[in-house]
Amino acid sequence: MALFWRRERTGHETNRLLADEMVRLAERHAAGSASTGVLETAGRGHQGRARLYFYEGRLYSAHLSGFTADPLARLVTGGRLSADAAARLRESPDPETQAVERGWVTIDDIALVHQEYLLASTGAVLAAGTGRAHWREGEVTDTVCTIPLDVSEVLTSLPIRQERLESTWMLVSTVGTPTTTVVRATHATTPLPSALPELEAVVEALSAPASVDEVSGSLGLTRAEGVHLVGMLVASGHAVVEADSVETVPRVLQVPEQFGEVEVDQHSAADGAPTSGDAQAGSVTQQPRPEPAGKGDPLLVARLEEQLAEAMRAERELAVRIASIQEELRAAQQAGSAEPALLTDHATDPDGHG
Repeated sequence: MALFWRRERTGHETNRLLADEMVRLAERHAAGSASTGVLETAGRGHQGRARLYFYEGRLYSAHLSGFTADPLARLVTGGRLSADAAARLRESPDPETQAVERGWVTIDDIALVHQEYLLASTGAVLAAGTGRAHWREGEVTDTVCTIPLDVSEVLTSLPIRQERLESTWMLVSTVGTPTTTVVRATHATTPLPSALPELEAVVEALSAPASVDEVSGSLGLTRAEGVHLVGMLVASGHAVVEADSVETVPRVLQVPEQFGEVEVDQHSAADGAPTSGDAQAGSVTQQPRPEPAGKGDPLLVARLEEQLAEAMRAERELAVRIASIQEELRAAQQAGSAEPALLTDHATDPDGHG
């Protein structure tokens, strides 16, 4: 197995080429040239392929070999949808549309989940040592899409996301990675540091020890979300790192950020990978750590709560922006626009299998 944490990655020159190609697509649209289609690129060895989908020079979806997004699980984790409702929706060929039509969630709820997957996936592709990208004009997708985002905004936000992820991760472990670090709940009796439904869901999932990426994937979270939540729990004494280094071999990507870090099982990816919650790991050898003393560092908790409040404010602002763009989109569609369907959940991998 090959594992690569961000600080150990190579291929930065190729990453710049890919980012430059994304910028050129946006410039082509501004110049009046066709720029709706897909950029496809491959990782090193067996790290799989990635497809970045653009509509009129803006990014709206990303597909990674070996990863299947699970928006319903994320909505349950965030308290937007009940587990029973999600189970019933999974029997539908179009679960997210059904959820909106039944009034169980809003379009904005789904759009925010899709956008988080898009940003996490795009960041992983740009950070991986991928080969040269190939452009196919006119190819579209209706799988885990969001309102098309400006390339410049995406490229500006990704380094900030990664910096926050790594700084928060340092509060959890300075040795392991989110794929190899095992965490468990301490069953502390003190209140959780926040009333976020996601925190309660993570604590419950950590009743049995699991790696950070594993528990994140099982709840429909990205690594960025999972690390932040686990960091809050560790800092407040509600979770503890049990092992900094384990040997674990996921069959598929547990979170999109693992693209370029782990070798994808090409057979399982080609045949249609299971959802993140179904991902299984190989043998695990743990190096135990002692239980920490005290009830957590209040300064760290305060810092994480401040970061969380900032992120939530940004999400609210984004929701307002999305609503405005949706109104423009509906007007364009009524005028005969060929905008691709943006909010369906027929999850397929980049090889086209469902």
